[in-house]
Parts: sequence; structure tokens; C-alpha cells
Amino acid sequence: MSESSKSKSLNLHSTPTLQCKDLHEYLKSRSSHFLETLYNYPTICLAVYRELPELARHFVIRLLFVEQPVPQAVVASWVSQTHAKEQIKASEALSELSVWNEAPIPGGLPGWFLSHSFKKNLKVALLGGYVWLFLQHYLHTAEKRNLSSAECLAFLYQLSFSTLGKRKAGRFYPTRLALNITCVRDEAGLAGLAGGGRGVGYIVVESNYRVYGYTQSALQVALLGLFPNLVVGVITRESVRQAFRGGISAEQIIKYLEQHSHPQMLNTDSAGVAACTSVLPPTVLDQVRLWESERNRFTYTEGVVYNQFLSQADFVVLRDYARQERVLSWQNERTRTMVVTKPGHDDVKRFWKRYSKSS
Repeated sequence: MSESSKSKSLNLHSTPTLQCKDLHEYLKSRSSHFLETLYNYPTICLAVYRELPELARHFVIRLLFVEQPVPQAVVASWVSQTHAKEQIKASEALSELSVWNEAPIPGGLPGWFLSHSFKKNLKVALLGGYVWLFLQHYLHTAEKRNLSSAECLAFLYQLSFSTLGKRKAGRFYPTRLALNITCVRDEAGLAGLAGGGRGVGYIVVESNYRVYGYTQSALQVALLGLFPNLVVGVITRESVRQAFRGGISAEQIIKYLEQHSHPQMLNTDSAGVAACTSVLPPTVLDQVRLWESERNRFTYTEGVVYNQFLSQADFVVLRDYARQERVLSWQNERTRTMVVTKPGHDDVKRFWKRYSKSS
């Protein structure tokens, strides 16, 4: 066979090379016009945002609600010089994906400006606006089908009070996103409680562990067990431990009491505890956490059980050897039972074989 025929046969049997690219590598190989068209979809913008480096995501969030170009020097000042390499990588990633573009600033300074379509649709994805578009369309079509919009809205708000269930629960539960669209409570933290960023609370917690609930809401009354208008309870060790057994943590109990605290409790200045980070009495906070820590006092250690000794002397010899080697976890002389640690099991077993042969 000639050399030319050999080369032809090799070319015929050669297999093509498969190149695998991640999302970032694929998108940066496309044109800016293609990316601008792609960014018209909120889901694509959210996926690209999640694939960005952490520092790049930080830049995007800071520029998301800025309607004018920001000087590049200002963006560079957001990062210390010790992280200059991370800043360069973040800027390159944003430029390669056309997430931001250079824009002139009056005075000739270079600036950065987020892509218009990316910024617009990322807001929709992050703020849940895309879901509201579906809901508005659903309500609009409901009226055309002679359905009551009030009943549809009531159903959505009923879903907001449901909780997520297990996979095989046999019931329908909404997702977290469905809960968020009907939840109006500001959960930014206790800093916004006194500023009117939340509904009026109805729970008062005293330092003597008494809990008072002032409410006329049917829902809140149902949550408190269908008691009268004024509900008085006492936080006891047994009641808190019962909540722990139900899967509720101490922080969840504290958070619930804080979020539903009465306006009188928000006036911490008059109580002389303005420096406290919580509106609840410190004694209650500490005690609830202590009750939870009681459940974590046990430490679990793997071990091997030795029992069914033929004589008390055999038990004493092996127990004393394990104690001498500091591998004895527990022993009961009456039942001739002992437990040694798992790492010390082999050594104790070898000793027992030698002792059995010699005796």
C-alpha cells in the first residue's frame, strides 16, 4: 500500500473530537447581538447571573438599579488592592458575556453600564415579577370565563398560609415562590420593625416567661388554639421541649415571638434595653436556648460490647486491662457486661485470646 493510500485510510477512520463547554464558555463565544437577544428572557438572565463569579455578581447587584454609567475608577474602588486579580477576572467575565459595556461619561472618563435587556429582565427574575405576569394573565382570563376574581384571589391567599409538605404527603402544597408573592411581611430583620415595615404584632413576652396574645383576627386566634381575645400562656420547660420534639428549634420559637411582638414591646428605650438586639427579655432568650442545649448533652461514641463471660474473674481481668489501656467506655460488674471503644477493640481481643490460651 502506498503512503498516500495509507494517509487516506487514516483520515477515513479518524473520529471527530468532541469539545465540551460550560455555559460561560459557550456564551462568550457568541456575538454580542446574539447575547442581547438572549437576555430578553428573565430565566436566561437569572441563569447567567448564577454562573458569574461571586465578585461579578456583587458588581451586578450594585449597578442593577443605577440608571447612568458608573466610572470604572469607582467600580475599582469597591475592591481592595489585595483582591485585584479577582476584580480583573470579574470584569472580564462581565465583558465577555456582554453583561455590561463601556459607556462614555461627561468629561471623557470611561464607565460601565449594564446591558439594558439584561438589567430589565434580571429585575423581573429576582423580584418575582415574572410570576406576577402569569397571575395577572390568570386573573384576566378568569373574568373572561365568568369566574369570580375575588374567589381566585382568595384561593391564592389561602395558599400563602400553607406550608411545604413531604414528597408522599398526598396533598398539594405551594412552592416557596408561591408563598412569597402573597406574603406582605417585611422580614428584613428587627431593624425595620419599629419603622413601620411590618404589620402590628399582638404578642407580649414578659421576663417571668408569661406570654400574652391580644388579637381579634380569626386566623391568629386559630393559630393560638381558638382561645378568647386575650390569650395568656406560660413558657415552661415541658412546653418548649414538646416543641423541640416536634422539630421546632429554639431560634424558630424566638423568631416567631419577635415577628409577632406587640407594639408596646418595640418601645425598648422606655424599658432601658435599647442596646439589646432583640425585643424579647434576655432571660427568656437565654432560657429557651438553654433548654435546647439540654438535648445536646450526650456524646455518641462507637464501641464493641463484651458479655457472656463464664466467670467473674474473666470479666474482671478483661475489664481491668481495658481500663488500663484507657479504652473502656462503660462496664457493669453485676451483669458482666462492658463496652470498649472501637479503636481499642482489636487490642482487647488479642489480649483476651492470649489470656484464654494461658488459662
